[in-house]
Amino acid sequence: AYKDAEKPMNPRRRDLFQQCYDFLRALCMGNREAQAKLFPLLHVFSEHVGIESLNVSDTLSEMVRDNSKIVMQVPESFFRQFLDAMHMWGRKARWLRIFEVFLEAKGKPLKRNQDLLMRLLMED
Repeated sequence: AYKDAEKPMNPRRRDLFQQCYDFLRALCMGNREAQAKLFPLLHVFSEHVGIESLNVSDTLSEMVRDNSKIVMQVPESFFRQFLDAMHMWGRKARWLRIFEVFLEAKGKPLKRNQDLLMRLLMED
């Protein structure tokens, strides 16, 4: 049995955060400079995963999309966090889609991330 998503303490603030995440996602689309500036905040943004009606994963995807230099720096803890979220709150399509971006860049497989994710899946 999965838990329900975490209820936001303040729905208005959650809506503001969503608008900010939408803006950051749009800023990162095809913009390597923005990706490089935002990447160090990956762990901060990922703390919002699992909050009801807050789509953080699409922004996280755009922060690394098709940028192999950045995506190869994603720590194991990030992948583990998403796997833990799926165990806790169930599989959500956007959470599964995020792995696509982290497993290949510009159509080229990223072996390090593929091996890492496979190992984490096998541990569960």
